[in-house]
Amino acid sequence: MRVLAETANKAAVADLRAANADVRDRANQKEHAAFLIADREFHHAIFRHADILELWPILRRHSGHLDRLRMLNLPNIGMERVVALHEKIIDGIAAEDPAAAIEAMREHLSKTLSMLDWVGQQYPEYLEI
Repeated sequence: MRVLAETANKAAVADLRAANADVRDRANQKEHAAFLIADREFHHAIFRHADILELWPILRRHSGHLDRLRMLNLPNIGMERVVALHEKIIDGIAAEDPAAAIEAMREHLSKTLSMLDWVGQQYPEYLEI
């Protein structure tokens, strides 16, 4: 986030806004599976513009449990909230404000992890807590 916020150009910001517009479209259509794919593409765009694409396959290889948690938690957190948090991330990047971009990303990622106990209670067959 820090490097991206310090080096992002208008094209990168426009690409991130377009990626989040796709996420928003899926949210508006209530397409959960398509929403999660668009969300993944948004995060891929961040990796691409931060010039850390070599880390993407590592993240994807180890994100199966997180993907399951995100899917189970999506009705609780709400797709609109995810879109809004993406906007905060983009705004921090566009403002060339690393602290704001980092804080927005932390807030975004922590929403899913903060619901781990709730998801475990609702879906005990899926998670061991």
